[in-house]
Amino acid sequence: MKKLLFLFICTFTLSIVATACSHNSEAPKDVVSASIKAMEEVNSFRSVIEVRQDTIYAETSPSKDRTTIKMDYIKEPEALYQTTHISIGDGYQNFKGELYLVEGDVYSTDVLSRWTKGSDAGVHPSLETTRKHLNVLYELKWLQSHSDKIQMEEKDEQYVLTLSGSGDPFKSITEYLLDLTRPALYSSQFVDNLVTNSLTYKVFIDKESLRPESTIITTDLEMSVDEGHNSIETIQTIKQSYSNFNEVESIVLPDEVRENHIDHTSSEG
Repeated sequence: MKKLLFLFICTFTLSIVATACSHNSEAPKDVVSASIKAMEEVNSFRSVIEVRQDTIYAETSPSKDRTTIKMDYIKEPEALYQTTHISIGDGYQNFKGELYLVEGDVYSTDVLSRWTKGSDAGVHPSLETTRKHLNVLYELKWLQSHSDKIQMEEKDEQYVLTLSGSGDPFKSITEYLLDLTRPALYSSQFVDNLVTNSLTYKVFIDKESLRPESTIITTDLEMSVDEGHNSIETIQTIKQSYSNFNEVESIVLPDEVRENHIDHTSSEG
């Protein structure tokens, strides 16, 4: 009888330990590493970025700016379609733009809504900036480099990873984000004395595919511009979603754009 009781206790204890181990969360660095590998297998996807930005420039009243950027992207052979809608000062000014990258050629609308070929001047974000933000691996690898500071929880079918901090360790990602959000239309190359008061990066990763589904980034920044004569303070919330993985099969330039555009690539343009 005692042997049977002892066997029961041992079996029950092992069962508890096994159950606890089976429900033990993955380490954040392992989840990020697996997500990097998953994204390396992705050739196309759709991304939507929404930016809410409250900015004080040179001690003026706060400007509440909103930007929505939608992109379909194919890595190989590279192709892109992007639309941008910018609302400045609670809708006081509105700008819209479109951009195609097809067969190595860039077609975009200018400030007069005319289609042009060979230049994305005036388009925000520029093709160079867009490429950076479509490189999801950059953000995941940056996150991986701070994996020891990541907080992770599991919700439904997602891993939720959160990284928060301030100061110089976040300067590189802050500059990367500035070229997308451009407070007061300044990019990172025209900014001095950039201070990251706070930054919180939250990414939602699907448990099954291990691909990121969305990110939410909040920042509180201070910087000087105009060769240090003026200052900018800005609080931003950047929401980015990813979908249609490997489902964007082609991006076709409309006939009206192909046949009616200003060609900056020719000597006569």
